[in-house]
Amino acid sequence: MPMFRLPQEEELIIGFGIYPSIPKSQVQPILAELKKLSNLSLEMGGKRYLTCWIDFTIQEWQSQFGDYWPKVNEMKRKYDSKGIFNSGFFEYEQINYPVIAPQENQLVENVATKSAIAV
Repeated sequence: MPMFRLPQEEELIIGFGIYPSIPKSQVQPILAELKKLSNLSLEMGGKRYLTCWIDFTIQEWQSQFGDYWPKVNEMKRKYDSKGIFNSGFFEYEQINYPVIAPQENQLVENVATKSAIAV
């Protein structure tokens, strides 16, 4: 299954990147505009390059992966049934992960670190 999605139409592929350097006060308005551009590209059959900022609803994830969406969910359930990898990045369908609670672990060097275990 190709994780790098391409539009179905093979006649034209356009890639563009936006790397804004903006004042902190303008972050939210700029993200709103970037979201509009992202949605427009999906509506036109485009696909997102999955790096950095992705603010997709489950419907947008379905649009991104198209016919592969059921396979993506199947693989997530099979290979990451506890929801450890990319936690919070993807919104998968009907996966009930166990609650994860932080716990202190003691290392040999007496340095405390945080880890997550299922409870």
